[in-house]
Amino acid sequence: MVRRLDQAGRQAKDINFKRRRELRKLKQELAEDRQRGEEFDQRTPMLEMHAAELRSMHEVLGQELTALNQQQRELESGVQAQSMEHRAEYGGSLTEPTPAEKSMLVENLRIGNANVLCVCAFSNNAPHRTNGLSRRSTSLTHHVSKYLSIYLLASLAGSPSAN
Repeated sequence: MVRRLDQAGRQAKDINFKRRRELRKLKQELAEDRQRGEEFDQRTPMLEMHAAELRSMHEVLGQELTALNQQQRELESGVQAQSMEHRAEYGGSLTEPTPAEKSMLVENLRIGNANVLCVCAFSNNAPHRTNGLSRRSTSLTHHVSKYLSIYLLASLAGSPSAN
């Protein structure tokens, strides 16, 4: 009987020890959760201000984009009108570009192609790129060059698909 009581006392001590350990752990977790809650409460106003700033910037950029799109449409219609005048003066077809227009088109495509290749080359040289990404960028550079060359040849041939 004494052994049973002694054994029951040891089991009670073990259970009591485990429960105290669980209680300490729960108290520690509660303190950490409270600290995280306080940090969140402190960051919330800053995050709200940042979100409001971003919304304001988004609105401004949206207005600027709308204005730039309108300006681009106006410029394109002006270019189209001047192109028609030039074609009428040149005496050729109003649907076919003149040699001067083809020359400008070639120069614009060359500049665009050089810009794309420059960006692709930059992405190849960026230190954070892995070899796999560099190979994909090189492949992209090849495909962009090929596409722009085909577009250029189609434009020079007067293909309607290039317009």
